[in-house]
Amino acid sequence: MKRKLLLLLLLTGMTVWAQDENLKMRFDFENVSGTSVTDNISGVTAKTVGAAKVVEMGSRHVLDLGNGSGYLNMTVNAGKIVRQLEDFTISVYYCVARDASLSGAGYFLWAFSQLSANTEISGPYMGYRINAQRMATSPSGWGSETGMEVGTESDKGRWVHVLYRQSGTCGELFIDGKRAQQATDMPVLKNTFKTNPTYCWIGRAPFDGDNYLRRTLVYDFRLYDVAVGDDEVRALASETTALDEDYRYGSVGDFTELVAMLQTCQEFVATATEGYAPNAIAELQEEMTAAQAEVEANRASQ
Repeated sequence: MKRKLLLLLLLTGMTVWAQDENLKMRFDFENVSGTSVTDNISGVTAKTVGAAKVVEMGSRHVLDLGNGSGYLNMTVNAGKIVRQLEDFTISVYYCVARDASLSGAGYFLWAFSQLSANTEISGPYMGYRINAQRMATSPSGWGSETGMEVGTESDKGRWVHVLYRQSGTCGELFIDGKRAQQATDMPVLKNTFKTNPTYCWIGRAPFDGDNYLRRTLVYDFRLYDVAVGDDEVRALASETTALDEDYRYGSVGDFTELVAMLQTCQEFVATATEGYAPNAIAELQEEMTAAQAEVEANRASQ
């Protein structure tokens, strides 16, 4: 039994080491100075542009794309890494505001492109847009695009994990750990890009007139130079539960007004004897108990 356990631990450690070894770029938004966001793995320093900024969310830092023309410019240095890829994986988390619009063209979560504005017949690029949940690559403009899509816009108001992995020409799109689409004829990036992609963006489309991705939070953008295994896909997807917890309760609010209201309610309940609908006082007491629990736990955002 001990030998089996040791073997399992050894194999698990080898798997983790292999995954770390193949992780070539990671923006977790922890190394920030002004508008500069540095990836400690690749050394690439990105820039927040326009309304985009890095903000706290509980114990984490996330990219807030804002409600204007905000995006993260990962620069050509990220493009140098992308140009060398054959097998690869992109993993990232995002949360679109519940009442945000995803109507119209654009809404790219990420894009790597040789041109800032591709046309129907020119411009190699690779990107993912969340209004159709579509992953696509093209060697020469949108007329030559190859891809896969769910065909409907992304969920809103919660954290979503999207992962795309490609081995050879076989590409697979995963949403929250479940395979949503696949294709067997995807272009290989090393062959697609003849020069380094200069325009490497989170939140901006590589097309004129397309909508920026607005009112969206982004977390932990990863790029591997291997198609990660199914276990890693599931492990990464499981993080959305903790992200949702931080999103809802991570930034503790000011409890002053809530505590004052609880005191008022307690004084009222102590003197309320008659003239109220059946169970009204009992229902109010239940709400007071729930609110008091949040105050004592120091976790609710008022």
